[in-house]
Amino acid sequence: MRDTEGSAIAADLQPRIEFLRGKASLLEGRRADIARQLAATIQERVRNLFADVSLDPGRLELFDRHTARHCIDIDREFFARRQLDPVTAAALDLGGGVFEAGRCYYHGGLPEDLPDTPADTAAAVQAILPTGRPAALESWARWLHETQRADLDWRDRLYLEQRVAGWLSAVSLGLDLAGVERVHVASCGAYLAETLALPVDVRRLGYHHDHLIGRLAPELARFPFNPPASLRERIARRTRHELAELRAAGGVGRYASGRVRRIRTRRAARRLG
Repeated sequence: MRDTEGSAIAADLQPRIEFLRGKASLLEGRRADIARQLAATIQERVRNLFADVSLDPGRLELFDRHTARHCIDIDREFFARRQLDPVTAAALDLGGGVFEAGRCYYHGGLPEDLPDTPADTAAAVQAILPTGRPAALESWARWLHETQRADLDWRDRLYLEQRVAGWLSAVSLGLDLAGVERVHVASCGAYLAETLALPVDVRRLGYHHDHLIGRLAPELARFPFNPPASLRERIARRTRHELAELRAAGGVGRYASGRVRRIRTRRAARRLG
């Protein structure tokens, strides 16, 4: 199972969970503690897979040619350092990609209404997600405007068409070279159809993810995921988030009314929870 910082867990069919990491710091601290607790709960043995070899330029070039140079990511380094080699042919690499489609991942900082022109749309995306390929972004924005859908928020399309179909698919294509079976559990039409149909205010809170884990694996639901950072980091993150929401709302009035609505929704969801 992979996390958002590039560490990975490859779950073998044998009773073992292997932690794959490019740097020793990736699974230290809170993440390492929780990983060990999870493994103990499901009675699995754990061992770490370190990068014992340097980057292989030939494997980097092979990865780049295989992905048409569309992927510059930590997985590229995993492959070049042969960190996937110890994982047996019977292993299953479980990925956590696509889950965030269900909780409005790209809504913060982007306007709720689709901007008037493709150029305005590209500029809005570029402001919060800078890219070195602005022409490609503008091409996607034109496609977006030509194929608008009333039943799908344009920001969710950005996630599905760029983060998933663009970035995540390129990563998966590159890792095909390693010969390890991998599955992104949430890359599923049923999951997307259900979660994208939930009210936006419910999706933003993410309680449906908590409930899903509780139904599928009650013994694991008591463990926190995405452990909280320090108080200073949480304050800084919250400040950045609220400033992005203010800009996206286009005014203090709309921002305030949206904030009140989310607080009410959170309280209602907790009562249901």
